[in-house]
Amino acid sequence: MASGEGRRLSAQAVTNILETVIGKAVTKSQELELGVVGKARLTNDFKWALKDQGYPEPFIDLVTEALVVYMSRKREG
Repeated sequence: MASGEGRRLSAQAVTNILETVIGKAVTKSQELELGVVGKARLTNDFKWALKDQGYPEPFIDLVTEALVVYMSRKREG
């Protein structure tokens, strides 16, 4: 997907995938009751994992920012 090889995904499909992945990361951070440092480490590890997979830098920045925003929201309920 990052290199343009393989099948093309619609914008909605990419959005759904990102929401699922980010949702899982946020849920895990809540389960582990991570503080600021733990969330920072999780975000950094997430970013490096995307880099290791060969995703382009603008995509990595967008997804990482979304992760930070979702993790910073107060837990509802």
